[in-house]
Amino acid sequence: MPPIRSTIAILLLASSTAALGADELSFAFASQAGSGVYSVEGRVVQIYRIPVAFTVKPLDDDRIWGVAVTLPVTFGFYDYKAADVLEGQLPTNIGTASLLPGVEFNVRPMKGWILSPHIDFGAAKDFSGDNLVWVYDAGVRSVVSFPVSTWDGRAGQELLWAGAAQTGNALTAWYAEAKAGFEFRRELPGSSTRTRWDAGVFVVYDRFFKDQGSIPVAVTFAAPSTASAIDEQTQIGFSFGTRPKLAWKKISLPKLGVSYFFGDGIHGVRLVIGEIF
Repeated sequence: MPPIRSTIAILLLASSTAALGADELSFAFASQAGSGVYSVEGRVVQIYRIPVAFTVKPLDDDRIWGVAVTLPVTFGFYDYKAADVLEGQLPTNIGTASLLPGVEFNVRPMKGWILSPHIDFGAAKDFSGDNLVWVYDAGVRSVVSFPVSTWDGRAGQELLWAGAAQTGNALTAWYAEAKAGFEFRRELPGSSTRTRWDAGVFVVYDRFFKDQGSIPVAVTFAAPSTASAIDEQTQIGFSFGTRPKLAWKKISLPKLGVSYFFGDGIHGVRLVIGEIF
């Protein structure tokens, strides 16, 4: 199964929404932006992305390629307030939803290097405005693994372009993202021979490119905020996992961690679930 990649924004100190102007997230790109708290077309929304994937051909040690089908489902809940979470109040009405089926190919050009191009096509709906748009994207991810003394190092890069289309118009909005980062992991002492725990540290840099009105902008969690738009951000964090992954039937336990992100006048904390890249 392909690695799960998802991050969830959580409260750090105080909640304050940036004055985002026109550079806000279009609801069409909720799946690409990932789980978090965002300003979507003038309203604050919680976005939850559920990564679902099925391996068709696994990339085993004796194979140089593999393929998987991805079916990420995304839900958005409008008018988020930090106090609601602290008081245990959960949203009851779905504001946006999207389903973006896709195909991901995993290729091993050489030992320690995995190249993963992918394409996705689906639909997104805003229930508050009764809008339905078609969404498509294409991207490629590169992960190079290498040893560093007693640590296992990984260097990751990713390029993504996404477009949205309505009836009669093949491209109504678009956005692109370039990502690069490093992760270093090592096995923790005292692990049993059957389940070995490991820990890792990482740093990831994101650069966004956008059409007017389509940049994914996260709500900030530490006042004051003066960001008018986010063109770049950096996150630094750590995570814990197991080797091999603890699993029940075909459901495996993803890596769990925390990261601090900052850039263009915003900063906050994320709960990291799964792979960094």
